[in-house]
Amino acid sequence: MSRYFEGLRDKTPVLEELCRTLGLGLDEVAAVGDELVDLPLLYRVGLAVAVADAVPEVKAAAHWVTANPGGKGAVREVTDLILKARGVWEELMAMWRAPSD
Repeated sequence: MSRYFEGLRDKTPVLEELCRTLGLGLDEVAAVGDELVDLPLLYRVGLAVAVADAVPEVKAAAHWVTANPGGKGAVREVTDLILKARGVWEELMAMWRAPSD
């Protein structure tokens, strides 16, 4: 399933609709933000992340701030963190390792 939303001032209704559609609680959702418009989302989700170049208010609202700025690997940081926390990182990395002799 792929969804893309652009130009939203209030992202909350989309978040709530996606949660209903996917059967998720807000506590099961991670959101990544950088601007003030992202604050309502970050206040509601289970994992609020600010990118390194986010405005100070977004960083203050976040559970975690990435080392990389937006557009420069921040989302990769977040996905890696989640995969490691869920204990599936090593299994995924096994696909990319050289076969044993």
